[in-house]
Amino acid sequence: MNQGHVSSLKKTMDAWAKLGHTDLKYLNNREIPAFVDSRQYIGGLFDPKGAHLHPTNYALGVMQTAQAAGCKIYDETPVLSVTQGSTTRIQTAHGAVNAKFVVLGGYVKIPGLPRLNKKILPAAMPMLATQPLGDKISHKILPRNSAITDANHIMNYFK
Repeated sequence: MNQGHVSSLKKTMDAWAKLGHTDLKYLNNREIPAFVDSRQYIGGLFDPKGAHLHPTNYALGVMQTAQAAGCKIYDETPVLSVTQGSTTRIQTAHGAVNAKFVVLGGYVKIPGLPRLNKKILPAAMPMLATQPLGDKISHKILPRNSAITDANHIMNYFK
């Protein structure tokens, strides 16, 4: 982190406070070690309502909820075109699907949909896993078991 990140964190805290989320606490460089054993951070925000997120379990939960509501999921099915009308027609190499609502996931830049393509933000979520570290090491790294992220544009997330 640098002083620009610190300033950005303080602005973020003020913006959240205006929305009613007043629980955030700014942490200075002397307070950081209580949350993470790293010298990379000179400041931070602590959100007592924050939590860890397991992206795969989250995606599976969203998928299961959608299926329970009647959604049909066609995974590993590249979309060739989308035709919008009273219903939406999705054309694939193996057939077509007509639906009232369509959710596209994965790499979804589709020929013929320039308006939609301009609103797509490519995002990567690289992950690194280690063998279980055990309580002694994991509590040294994250003494309060807090979820940690940095203020860089390309986010690093630690759990």
